[in-house]
Amino acid sequence: MKSDDRKKLLLSDTAVPDLFISEYMPALTGLAVQAYIYIRMVAGKGFVVGEKEIASRLSMTPEDIKGALAELSLSGLIDRDDRGKIRVTDIKAIEVDRYILRSGGRDETAENEPISPLNEAREELARSIEKTFFHGSMAYKWYREIDLLLFEFGFDPDVVYALFQSLFESNQLTVVSRMKSQAVEWHAKGIRTAKELGEYIEREEKISSVLRRIGKRLRKKMTEFDEDYIRIWIEKLGYSYEMIEFAIQRVCEYSTVPSMKRANEHLYAWFGAGVKTLDEAKFFEENQAKINAARYREAKSDIKPGNSSGGQNFSGVSYSEDELRHFEDDPRELMDRYARNKAGSASDQED
Repeated sequence: MKSDDRKKLLLSDTAVPDLFISEYMPALTGLAVQAYIYIRMVAGKGFVVGEKEIASRLSMTPEDIKGALAELSLSGLIDRDDRGKIRVTDIKAIEVDRYILRSGGRDETAENEPISPLNEAREELARSIEKTFFHGSMAYKWYREIDLLLFEFGFDPDVVYALFQSLFESNQLTVVSRMKSQAVEWHAKGIRTAKELGEYIEREEKISSVLRRIGKRLRKKMTEFDEDYIRIWIEKLGYSYEMIEFAIQRVCEYSTVPSMKRANEHLYAWFGAGVKTLDEAKFFEENQAKINAARYREAKSDIKPGNSSGGQNFSGVSYSEDELRHFEDDPRELMDRYARNKAGSASDQED
């Protein structure tokens, strides 16, 4: 290398667009950023570069450089010529062209035909998001995301706005990938309208509240596994905090270490028996205790062949052997009995 070339290399500068720093860089990995800056440096001197040279210069493995270049290509920061050499795309020119195309499309539509209600709502949504979350200057990529959320995910405008607001309030409105991740999650939950979003948020708040209250009662830090249990109990079984708390209390009566798994067994037993309220759960547990005690006494009693005096031998239990078998085979019979007794009591009070 000549002395002049060495000086040029040491004293020259590599320009990086502000657009890259503000809009692209936050979404890239460190390796991709290194690769992009090196490619720009080489391109600024009028040369092109290949994968092997980049890997060698940056001490990357071939697998790492392939992944980094894939990131840059998907982001629209680089492309390749006919020989496979890597070139830097002019992201500033692309941004200007898109802005002109977008502005020209609006003007042409305004001059030639009325704006449809759908497009009018879309334009109003974009202006509102730009003004509220981007200080009146929103990069074109966010317009693309708005279109994606409206037409690919099928979100109502209110849901799209709520998504931007959610990420803005959590300081995550910096990269498109975080928005896409949140959008995929909402879409998978069946959210399309503002009403569905409101119901989802209400469920999430309820789950968080129950998780905190149970953790406080148990004096423990709740884990993701605990949250999975509580989510199932609330969303699938439809049980309230009081029902969940009672199930855990039942576990604590016979175990010194509270177990979410055992509480889960109680709750599923109630669900299978048709238990819906706390009173029904208490009735079910009381009668289940009687059944278990009766079976225990029966097993412990020394019954001789031909002697039928063993029986239940348990004070306070008035169930016949046939009833016990029926209760074990079909726990719903307990709840049917509870409903009949409750209806009978109400009828007696009216008389």
